[in-house]
Amino acid sequence: MRIDGCWILVPLLAACSGGGGTPGSSGSGQIVLSPLGSSSSPIAESCSPFIISASESGYSGSFTISMSGGSNGAGGTDYALPPQTTTNGSWLISNGLLCVGGSKATATQFTVTDQNGNSASTFVTTEI
Repeated sequence: MRIDGCWILVPLLAACSGGGGTPGSSGSGQIVLSPLGSSSSPIAESCSPFIISASESGYSGSFTISMSGGSNGAGGTDYALPPQTTTNGSWLISNGLLCVGGSKATATQFTVTDQNGNSASTFVTTEI
């Protein structure tokens, strides 16, 4: 554009999203879980269902949850994952056979992963 004998150049601005525009492809990479326990200090939950939730700043995609460990080595007798393991970041976790037997479980690790491959873990044990 020319004004009073001067050329004014307008810079071209562009905004791009990573991951080819995949929903939820951006985010901080830092997944925050609640409740948050560690392997040395797991969160104690009672023998009733509880919720694990995940959030990530700037991320709008889905999360997937998995579990490992526990008293049977696979987490299956301690807790039961819901049928839908990929959600917007909230899962209702049911207790498995452990509460029927009445023994205290070893910690079960729940790992949540976003669509970018970022993950975070929390550790839970049953309070009997």
